[in-house]
Amino acid sequence: MENNLRVLHIDIAKGISIFLVALYHSKLSSYFPEATHAMSLFRMPLFFLLSGVFFSWSVSNRTFFMKKSEALLKPYFFILLSIFSLYVLFPNLGSNRFEPVYGLSEFQGILYGNVNTIRWLPLWFLTHLFAVYTLCFIIFKYFNFNKLPTTIKALCIFSFLAAGAFYNQDYSADIKLSFLGNEALPFTFNVILITSAFFISGRVLRTYLLKFNPSIFAMLITLSLFLIIALFTPAYVRLSVGVYESPILSTVGAFCGIYLVLSLSWLLNKSCYLSYIPLIMGRGSLFILIFHGVIAHRLERVGSKIFPGEESILAIIFTLFSFITCILIPLIIRKVVLRSSILSLVFFPIGDNKLFKKLFKK
Repeated sequence: MENNLRVLHIDIAKGISIFLVALYHSKLSSYFPEATHAMSLFRMPLFFLLSGVFFSWSVSNRTFFMKKSEALLKPYFFILLSIFSLYVLFPNLGSNRFEPVYGLSEFQGILYGNVNTIRWLPLWFLTHLFAVYTLCFIIFKYFNFNKLPTTIKALCIFSFLAAGAFYNQDYSADIKLSFLGNEALPFTFNVILITSAFFISGRVLRTYLLKFNPSIFAMLITLSLFLIIALFTPAYVRLSVGVYESPILSTVGAFCGIYLVLSLSWLLNKSCYLSYIPLIMGRGSLFILIFHGVIAHRLERVGSKIFPGEESILAIIFTLFSFITCILIPLIIRKVVLRSSILSLVFFPIGDNKLFKKLFKK
């Protein structure tokens, strides 16, 4: 999620995307369920599309997998194995979601790596994004996807979406796979065709996205289409659990929502004051993704005890406070990590670490 090439409106779009992810996992979303439902159409597709913009397959296989493992799997396994160890040492810290004995089954769940088997649910994105990178690396490097004509690329993207949607629909339950008793495959592989389609779209549209310049007419058309689809159709997307209802409408709604978010990002980028917060969130998206859920959940549990009525003004204010805090604390954690050579080893490439470079020189 950290890129050497910084394009401000793309970073702002990432900030908006992670903001919407945190909002969805917050109790605050229960106060406007219709809007939350509507934003499901583009919330995660946007994340995958933006991840594909800077995708490169020009390095060796070993370098590619080492870099992606460091960026995605290293923080995933460090966080979840640390929590696993903590719960083994202190079983009373457990939640109702898991059995009170934290043994081999939970360890297997961490290795399995989907939303049904891990304790911090948003981390499913890290393992799945690694799987998406791997698949797309093979497609681009060994099938020369980037050299194909534009029409063939578009056909492949739509074929991925169609096949992925068909697999995840109820009417195709007879072909659904299961592994170790889980309906979702390891690393949420069951939605990889859908997510890869958006990821590849980001790479194919790279030049357009980097030079993005929206028009008022296009914004009005996409807004109208998005509202019609979101409010008057059954289209709904929840990729973490393989939901992609009304595939054609969901796909159109997703791209309309993505265009609107990019347009907003472009507009915000015109002001250094308005762009500051989403820029910070975009650059700290990894940390917000990892930590926002547990922070919001803990604070909301405290708030429900202090302010039992969900509709009371104080309860709403505390919920808003919890939401802001679940974004702010991860950004503070990022600041601390950036200043610590030891902590940076967990979240950032080892080769760029000051401590590693110092030891290597010796």
